[in-house]
This record gives sequence, C-alpha cells and structure tokens, in this order.
Amino acid sequence: MIWLLTLMILIYGKVDIKSISILITLNHDLSAEVVEEYLVEVYDMDNYTILYSNPNTTLSDWQNFINDTRFAYHVAGEGLIRYNTRLEFSQLYLKNYRSGLANISMKYNIKNIIDNLGLFRIINRTPRYDIVVFDPNYLTFIRSGAGYIMLSEIEELKFRFDDSFSVIRITPNPSIRDGREYVWTNTILNNPTIVLKRTTSYDHLIIEGMNRIYDLILKTLQKPIPLLYLFITLVFLIMTARVNNS
Repeated sequence: MIWLLTLMILIYGKVDIKSISILITLNHDLSAEVVEEYLVEVYDMDNYTILYSNPNTTLSDWQNFINDTRFAYHVAGEGLIRYNTRLEFSQLYLKNYRSGLANISMKYNIKNIIDNLGLFRIINRTPRYDIVVFDPNYLTFIRSGAGYIMLSEIEELKFRFDDSFSVIRITPNPSIRDGREYVWTNTILNNPTIVLKRTTSYDHLIIEGMNRIYDLILKTLQKPIPLLYLFITLVFLIMTARVNNS
C-alpha cells in the first residue's frame, strides 16, 4: 500500500488540479472582485492536512506544495493593485485509499491606479455614459507561441457585470449562465474582446457636480487673496453690527 502511494506521488506529484474556475465581477467604478476556485486531487494527504491545520500557512506555502504554475493569480499587470486577498481551503474528502479531493479558493479585489491602464478601462467619456473595454493582457493564463490564451477543458473564465453596464460586444461568443454570467471554456482566445456601456444615473451626476463645486470653493478659499477678502468682509460685518447696536 505505501509503495503504491509513493509511486502515485512520483507519477502525479503531490497534487493534481482537476478544474480551475476564474470569476471576475466588475463593479461600477471599474474595480473588480476576483474569485479563483480550484478542485484538486491530493495524493500527499498528510502534508495537506498539516498545511490546512496551520493558520499561519501562506500562499507561497501552498504554491510550493501544489507545485503547479496554474495555481497563481490569474489577473495581474501594470497599473493594477491587488488587495483584500483571502485564501480558503476545504477539508480533504477521501476519494479512495490513495487520494482525496479538496476545494481551494483565492479571493481578492483589484482596481486601477493609473488612468488608461487596467483590466477594464474607459476609451470614451460622455456626460451620461462611458464606453469601457477589456484588456486581455492582464490575464496570466497559459498562452500559445502566438500569444493566444489557451483555455483547456478543465479551465473556465467567467465575467459578471454591475447593473450599470450593458454589453455591446463580446467575442468570441461566450456561453451565458443565469442570464448574467458570461463564460469562456475549452477554447483558444485570439484577441478576445469585451466592450461595455456604463450608464451614470442622474442622481450620481448631481452628486458628482456638487462635489466638484465644493472642491472648487475649497481650493478658491485656500488662496491668499480670497482669504484676505473674506477677512475684510468679516471685519466690515462686525463693524457694521457694532454701529447698528450703538
């Protein structure tokens, strides 16, 4: 029994990834939540249990254990920051006497910190709506020599969009789940395209306009000359009030 398990680990490694699912949920402000879910078959069950039981285990520890380049952040690039990263691991469910199954999730948020850079960016602005496009260069899936994203039958890339977005175009054609989840799987993505229209509500426009006026007033008052005018006005009002009271 032990020699057979050892042989399985030598052949397959400690862990075999059975499926990968990447869900990107785009928010109105172009930030996004990314949920990466992995179903793995574990042959080295003892060490998995040790890692699972240790609250101080890091992502690097798990990457060293799984030893598969596909177990990594699938969204990364210039002008993008990642924050609020969470790792979630299920207990090991025995598949048979030599291996078990487990679910591993990586959840994190991303946002653009440089204009015109990011997984989604604005290419056209109007007072009522913006045109937003997807940049596939921020995806770190395995690529062909020509740079095409190679999604195997065990990999899927999914998108959900805030209600303020309407889809203008997505190519190649994805499958659609629940009327709102767009899915690519088991395909080659040659320059995939997503074009969205983001509508801004009138309430948001009013609030944004008031904030701009408020900022303008603050900046004006911070200048020396307006402050002098304000001081003179206050002195004049105080002197006028004293004259009226006497």
